Amino acid sequence: MKTSLTEYMSGLSDLRHYINGLEIEAQVLSSVPSCRKLSACKISMLKFTEHLSNTYIRRRRFNYNSIIVSLYGYLEQYIERLINNFVILINELVPLYRHLDPQIQAHHLRLSLDLIKKAENARYREKLSTHKVIENLNLCLNGDASYRLNSEAFSQHSANFKREVINEIFKFVGIENACERILLKPVFRDYLKQIYPERESSSIKPEEAFFCLQDLAERRNKVAHGVLPDELLSNDILQAYVEFFEAFGQGLYQVCQSDVLPYIVKYQAIPLGRPSDVFCEGKVICIHVCEIKLKIGDRIIARENKSGTFFSGAIEEIQLDDKPHDELFVSTKLEVGLRLPFKSKKTYDFFLPNAPNSAVY
Repeated sequence: MKTSLTEYMSGLSDLRHYINGLEIEAQVLSSVPSCRKLSACKISMLKFTEHLSNTYIRRRRFNYNSIIVSLYGYLEQYIERLINNFVILINELVPLYRHLDPQIQAHHLRLSLDLIKKAENARYREKLSTHKVIENLNLCLNGDASYRLNSEAFSQHSANFKREVINEIFKFVGIENACERILLKPVFRDYLKQIYPERESSSIKPEEAFFCLQDLAERRNKVAHGVLPDELLSNDILQAYVEFFEAFGQGLYQVCQSDVLPYIVKYQAIPLGRPSDVFCEGKVICIHVCEIKLKIGDRIIARENKSGTFFSGAIEEIQLDDKPHDELFVSTKLEVGLRLPFKSKKTYDFFLPNAPNSAVY
């Protein structure tokens, strides 16, 4: 899943760079460089300026359309890849099909049958075949231990990605109210604080928080059908849209990540128990461990028992008897100190993933 986020953020960075270029171009064209004499450079610049001035409205519309289509395209590809990778990871973690989330089981058959109808479309032809989809279905329904989910089936959609559509498609893989949960993620709450500095995040309704999402879907739909928009967004506003989708994408990734953690804890993690003490505002825990190897960078999972919320982060520092260690093997029961990137409490249960694929999510 992490690669999906990385590719998405890279695409948005390219788009931000492109919009910056348009702004620089506008500034350059508004002031033709002064020269002592009418040099070839200045003549060329004057011709170029005249050409751009004569096509300004058409270029402005073309650039606007390109940015809207690209921004929506990055979002669409990201959501499809994120869901696909989420399903693949769950498939790797859960040993038997019948142990999967009921939502995944309930929708897998129906969505796979829909996928069979589309298997010969150009979009899917190189990735899968009707035979493969049916074979995977057979493995699942027969309870085969080496079952394979049709992960592509869950990323199908026919409507533009608005809040309701995103919630529905993530519900198919067992992630409820995905967009509303984004509102609770620190990265998105920090974004809202920048946009609404004088308001409490709890007072901001989803309709306000996700305005850019809804608006982009409508604008993209108009562009796709050749409808002229009522207004062309300025470069500054387009940059603000990019900023929103950066925060939105990171928040959505964190929602998916948190829903993977219960599977890792259940099937591929070593229970460490609860800490004996907590320091530094919850960032350092002391915990008794035995017959275990720890190193800086290892991921630790914590579960908050009252709400069932999961946290995850890489170990930043290890101490034993007040001495730092980059790596440590504890053969007998000892108390070690771990610095973590999230705040912990003495009531949390801690786990150490013990499989390679648990570290990459």
